[in-house]
Amino acid sequence: MTKIKAYCLGEKFNRPKLEKILNNLSLIKFKEFFIIDKRESKVLIFPYWVIISWNSSYDNDKEIIEKIKKVLINPHKLLEEEYFYEENKNFKIINDTFFIQPSNKTLTSISHALAQSIKLNYFEDEIEKEIIKTKNIPIEIKKYWKTKLSQKEILKLRWELLLTKSLLNLHYDLLDEPEFFWDNPEFVEYYEKTKKYLDLDERIQNLNKKLNVLNEIFEVLSDEVKYKHETFLERVIIWLILIEIVIAIFHEILKLF
Repeated sequence: MTKIKAYCLGEKFNRPKLEKILNNLSLIKFKEFFIIDKRESKVLIFPYWVIISWNSSYDNDKEIIEKIKKVLINPHKLLEEEYFYEENKNFKIINDTFFIQPSNKTLTSISHALAQSIKLNYFEDEIEKEIIKTKNIPIEIKKYWKTKLSQKEILKLRWELLLTKSLLNLHYDLLDEPEFFWDNPEFVEYYEKTKKYLDLDERIQNLNKKLNVLNEIFEVLSDEVKYKHETFLERVIIWLILIEIVIAIFHEILKLF
């Protein structure tokens, strides 16, 4: 069996700089991605900083990763996944092993789904971190009718949540069929079967459900912060009115003398 390696490195890349760095590596350029095509191996690089490596050595992968790290935007901890493939006339997937008739377009079709899968792993990890940060908030509110988090902390967490949701649903091609299949519809079968095997649609739905629950929590917190602010302003106004009344009474008393 031959190895397939998937790597997720960061948020996005600078395309012109990346082309310049990789220009001497048998680079094939597409609108959505690049392929470093060698006889014995193929390495596909996707714009959301995912690399899918087919039959490439560890040293070769490491060399490419080190090169592209130079143009990474918002890098994060390196994520890795491993699959296998064997040559077979009939396409099937069993226990993370792909049985395929290898060709550039076949490997590219499967790679799109593998790239989306490891990028989803990154989002799943990020959302799990958000859940850990906020897991005690409902308990605090139920017990004390308030939370220990400051207004600044709540705002920061909410913006992190909105950014994650925006990246997941708007900025990456994780929800739509890649443009590659517009020109190659006969290969979409490989993508769809791989996507189904990896449960991509269900995982995206689950992520959005978790994001919606977190958003509801932050809406409650925002209402609490708003209530606290309004209560504070009301108290300030009451104290100002009381001070004004006291001053008025004091002036009236002075007039008597």
